[in-house]
Amino acid sequence: NNNDNNNEGSGLYAEISGQSSNISISGFTEFINCSGAERGGGLYILYSASGYNQSGTVLLDQVSLSQCTAKNGSGIYSLLKDQGKLTIRNSNFSQCSTTTQHGGGLFIDASGNGTEISLTNSVLFDNCRSEEDGGAIYMKLYNYALADLWGVKFIGCQSVNGNGGGICAYIQSSGKLHLHNLVNFTGCVCDNKNGGGIYAQVSGNSSISTRSSLELSNQVYFDNCKSSKNNGGGIYAKVEYPATLSISETNISGCQAQSGGGFSNSGGGICILIHQKVKFSISNTNIIGCYCTSASGNGGGIYTEIQGDNISNLNTLFELNSTVIKTCNSQGQGGGIYTKMNYMCQLIIRNATFSGCKSASPTQGKGGGIFADISSTGSLLSICDKSQFISCTSEQDGGGIYALV
Repeated sequence: NNNDNNNEGSGLYAEISGQSSNISISGFTEFINCSGAERGGGLYILYSASGYNQSGTVLLDQVSLSQCTAKNGSGIYSLLKDQGKLTIRNSNFSQCSTTTQHGGGLFIDASGNGTEISLTNSVLFDNCRSEEDGGAIYMKLYNYALADLWGVKFIGCQSVNGNGGGICAYIQSSGKLHLHNLVNFTGCVCDNKNGGGIYAQVSGNSSISTRSSLELSNQVYFDNCKSSKNNGGGIYAKVEYPATLSISETNISGCQAQSGGGFSNSGGGICILIHQKVKFSISNTNIIGCYCTSASGNGGGIYTEIQGDNISNLNTLFELNSTVIKTCNSQGQGGGIYTKMNYMCQLIIRNATFSGCKSASPTQGKGGGIFADISSTGSLLSICDKSQFISCTSEQDGGGIYALV
């Protein structure tokens, strides 16, 4: 137990610089009820290399942080620059909460080529809470910084007034975030903004050839996550050129939002906003039982807006491959998918199954499986390769598909 009302890092404060400077904390170390007025209730970690081609590491293994509080980064606040490396494994963040700002469990600000963050092998965020962004984790990744998460669980995490009940991520200038191999979001909630499980803004720099990216792959799960008043019950992402978003082998079930239950840019499951020369793909994914709660909510499974640049032909692309969207419902339009395409963009759906999806509004319920607005110049919707619509219904027009051309 520790309380520090003036400084940062109530449990541990560490500044690291120089070649091969390292910190290791392991062996069932506990930080309990640590409280800081500013940053890092449990730990505050600052790493900056003192010269070119230098690196240092911070390792936390079998560490428990419980009931810690701070303004930012209640469990851990970490600022990493220029080849700093942070690894957290076999560790727990339990009931950590911010007093006013971001990162209920963990706050990460990472920049520079060679800067890497790894959360691996049984890391748990249990009922962490932020007043603003990132109920469990708030992260900024830019200038080639990388973050890799596998074997991580988020249970009952909450953002009260900000974005991202589980994770809020800002990925810029060739930054990369990869979630894979058994990452679970269960019952995470965003009370007032967007993204019950994940909120992400992904953008690049046109002068840099390497794109910023967000990737979810190989057994990522969103179960019963919720955006209570806005969009993206499971995932909310805004992606701008030059950047990529890839979702594969992911399962989203029972997620809800005002609009876009599973994935979306206003969505129950997913809400995605794609802007200019972005490539976005969903493959080998199941979106089941997601829904919009608002009377005008669109996109029970997926809500997406795709914005081209009105210059290059069909340069902004959303591909949906070998994906099942089942028993998803919207009170507005697009029980399975709602998509709006603007200026030289395309949506290609291959070998997808829409089963039991419904657009339920008696006044505007169109497109039980898909509602597509492709009325803008040069846009293309292609549905091919054995895609199926099974028992999809709407209260108005287009039980399977409604297209506004």
